[in-house]
Amino acid sequence: RIGGFSGGMRQRVAVARTLLRLPAVIIVDEPTVGLDPRERIRFRNLLSRLAEGRVVLFSTHVVDDVEVACERVIVFSRGRIVFDGEPSRLAGAARDRVWVAESKEGELALPEEALIVDQVPMGETVRTRILSEDKPCDQAEAASPSLQDGYLWLVREGAAA
Repeated sequence: RIGGFSGGMRQRVAVARTLLRLPAVIIVDEPTVGLDPRERIRFRNLLSRLAEGRVVLFSTHVVDDVEVACERVIVFSRGRIVFDGEPSRLAGAARDRVWVAESKEGELALPEEALIVDQVPMGETVRTRILSEDKPCDQAEAASPSLQDGYLWLVREGAAA
């Protein structure tokens, strides 16, 4: 029974079922969620091979998958398209809006509109990655935007679509 298989094996069965008909368009929704890193890589490689000669629509929130498996990205926010282009251009949506600041735990004061992307403990301090239109605090330094930064900037709460 398929229900007893691992997530990766269930994904393979679904792909095999799809390939029996060799459709011109394949649609996958969150195809790598729940897979371990090795299976995620194998599955992305399989999707890349399947895309030769056909269209593969890939719906996901896993930015790493988009970066390595997609030639074109369309980002929707509140039912509207806010980006349509190559993955390498998506990071540009956050250009000049990415900041990194180091501070002691709980001592970083940010404006309300600033979005914390991640916080990494570094001994006695915390390195915080921030998205903000303007420099969010005195200790903030400008940083290069990533694909994830671009995506988060486009879909942030209150973003004009």
